[in-house]
Amino acid sequence: MLQHCVILVALALCVTAAVPDYYDYRNFPKCPITVLNQKACGACWSFSGTQQLNLRLCQQSRGNYNPVLGPQHLINCDKGDNGCSGGHVSQGFSYISQYGVPTMQCQPYTSGDSSSQGQCSQQCDNPNEQYYLYYVESWKELVDKSASLTDMIAAIKQEIFFSGPISAAYQIRSDFQSFFQQHPKSIYKASADSNFRGIHTSVIVGWGSEPDIDGVMTDYWLVVNSWGTNFANNGFFKIAHGQCEIETNSITVGVPKIPQNGDKRAHVRVVQNTQSHTGPKVGAKHIVKLDDEIVQVGKLMVEERNKQDKSKVLSFKGVIEAETQITSGVTFHLKLMVGDHTNGTYVVDMKATRDHDYSIILH
Repeated sequence: MLQHCVILVALALCVTAAVPDYYDYRNFPKCPITVLNQKACGACWSFSGTQQLNLRLCQQSRGNYNPVLGPQHLINCDKGDNGCSGGHVSQGFSYISQYGVPTMQCQPYTSGDSSSQGQCSQQCDNPNEQYYLYYVESWKELVDKSASLTDMIAAIKQEIFFSGPISAAYQIRSDFQSFFQQHPKSIYKASADSNFRGIHTSVIVGWGSEPDIDGVMTDYWLVVNSWGTNFANNGFFKIAHGQCEIETNSITVGVPKIPQNGDKRAHVRVVQNTQSHTGPKVGAKHIVKLDDEIVQVGKLMVEERNKQDKSKVLSFKGVIEAETQITSGVTFHLKLMVGDHTNGTYVVDMKATRDHDYSIILH
């Protein structure tokens, strides 16, 4: 066992913790890792961030939640990043903390073929499929530029072991891909004459020590990439400690929001249940129907705002159905309240002035 005094960023205190000499996240039987392929879209930031969040959510919920989150949603909707032209995991987490991210099954990945962003959507590609959202509560940058490499390695191991995989940005060198074509299971060390080709972001899922291609005992990181299963060892690769700035460039770690007992979801779904009637329906009743389980956990707030930004809030608790009058130009904000926390928000635009019937369902 290793024992280090680790300087944790943003905490400014010294913490001693023991971690094993060898660790592989894949040994969690309930948390399999899905290897993805970004193809011809430079959105490693989106793949790395969503996969890190996926794996941390699974580990921290003890295998109860293991969604494959959708990088396509961030590519399409996160305007703080640049889609297929690059971005930052931290900015992606900022978006997810506010708006959430659905699963890859809900919004499949398409930018790998088009190399471009798609249209931002707040529903699944299949409108009959349930729309779930997952959130990140907080995030931080782990890299401490004043720390030694030894301390950074220890801090990374501690973070992964106790909280889950992390997103690390590192240099891609000119011999990176060719090395793994020849030695898919070996530990990568950049050759002295290799050239810098760019920055890439992947997810570190473990570490260990074994002989490199020259027989020298070498400490390494185990990394899952987003270049498909044909890359390296079924999509996973090993890189030596201290290589390509993997410990010192940028390491982003997020805290996923985990549904609590009694909270069927931390995600809200709103679906239109009936066909819209033809013709204008200003003045018609807007019916809000609650799933039976919602009554068990909290209350629904329907906030009505008109064009003049005047508002009124209607709160319902312990009811199955409530209604309010729609007027021209109204937008309804539906918020499920559990305790003192808003666990999900969905905006329904009623400006179409048609009569709709909506259900709100907890997941």
